[in-house]
Amino acid sequence: MPTSYQKNILKLRKEKDETIKANNLHWFNLVGLFWLEEGENSFGIDESNKIFHPSFPKPFCGNFTLKNGQVTFHPEKDVIFESDIPKPESRILITDRDENPDMIHIGSLTMKVLVRGDAFLIRMWDKESENKKKFDGLKYYPVKEEYKVPAKYIPYETPKQIKKIEALGNEVDASFLGHVHFQFKGVDCSIEVELSDKDLLLFFSDETNATTTYGGGRRIYLTPPTTTDFILDLNRTENWPCAYTDYATCPLVPKQNRLSISIEAGELRYKE
Repeated sequence: MPTSYQKNILKLRKEKDETIKANNLHWFNLVGLFWLEEGENSFGIDESNKIFHPSFPKPFCGNFTLKNGQVTFHPEKDVIFESDIPKPESRILITDRDENPDMIHIGSLTMKVLVRGDAFLIRMWDKESENKKKFDGLKYYPVKEEYKVPAKYIPYETPKQIKKIEALGNEVDASFLGHVHFQFKGVDCSIEVELSDKDLLLFFSDETNATTTYGGGRRIYLTPPTTTDFILDLNRTENWPCAYTDYATCPLVPKQNRLSISIEAGELRYKE
């Protein structure tokens, strides 16, 4: 008979699946990630375009112009676009560096400008993506209470500001706030924790990455503990978006966060 704790975790997992199914801009809906070059970057259904996809309505639909660190949108006059902002045509676009980036919709596709280091990219979603249509729920290890482990959060006196490497090879700024220490199966473990919005991010790898879990490592988000001692719930371990799609941009596991044990808890590898 499942305990109330196990029932709660299973409920959260089911809710996450339902959220994914309802979200047309989820990682499962990604269908493209295109690097912009200086000058014009055309888009349309024709593969001769810098940005192409069969769901575009015409062979050529317009272009994104990158100049002096800014991206301008130039759609064809007879191509109908929708947008989360008024009059998206022929103007400088707001990127994901800002709080409310421009989202440009054409047919079943949505596009947004990303900035990664000095590079500019177009991220593309399709609400009719085959990957999303095939989604039948995330996969997990069974919920076990033994994976709720006593831990200590030891903050730094001064946060460490470093450059973090992403899978694309670019560097991004990161702020590391301290360490989380815990003992698991008789092994002392330490994970350096990063600031992520208002939460703490624990990004680590372990021995399961070679077999049952995503090879690029896993993560846990924590509300910053109010005391040094707290319970670390490894059943809440989850995958990075790169576990589901080739079009996400995820960081590489810091060397200091590579654990030499197997943590058979949380989310499993999605792709076999």
